[in-house]
Amino acid sequence: MTQRRQRFPGVARRLLHEAILDATETLGGQAGWDALRMADVATAVGISRQTLYTEFGSKPALVRAVVLDRANRLTASLTGVLAAADSDVHGAIRAAVRFLLDAARADPLVKCLVSGPDGDLLALVTTGSAPIIDGTTRALTDYVTEVRPGTDARRVAVAADAFTRLVISHVVLPDREIDDAADDVADVIGPYLMEVLSAT
Repeated sequence: MTQRRQRFPGVARRLLHEAILDATETLGGQAGWDALRMADVATAVGISRQTLYTEFGSKPALVRAVVLDRANRLTASLTGVLAAADSDVHGAIRAAVRFLLDAARADPLVKCLVSGPDGDLLALVTTGSAPIIDGTTRALTDYVTEVRPGTDARRVAVAADAFTRLVISHVVLPDREIDDAADDVADVIGPYLMEVLSAT
């Protein structure tokens, strides 16, 4: 196993991971995430199945990497959504919720995670969602403290963490209209965040 890992040092290994994630997204989108097979991913990338398992360990771990990669890209796009709202805190929160829920409900991978039979995959957006929560919370906190220097980062992080958890709950249980969910989250998070910003 050590020898296999040494075959892909540094940049080469990062490029290998990117190729694997790209192939996984393509195959999952084409064949359906429930039908995704590690052997097909390995063939698409041009590596052995053993090498794929050495790098990611299991199908749930590979899908987890895809989910985190998508979450990171989505969080980066969220910055533009927040910036467009300018100083309208309630508007920014509503726009952010709409953006994230629209993306989640249109994504076949999210639908598979939420409604599929594989409990290991469902855990990615429930008990195993800590990396997503941490990443989104950090991105939102960094954004607010960058546009409003002097803001208490700890208090902003509390709001960002609560925001992220509420959005994930609406992803896992999509029983509300997106606009209603956005209004509810804004009503809960908005006043606290406005209080934090007013103290700057």
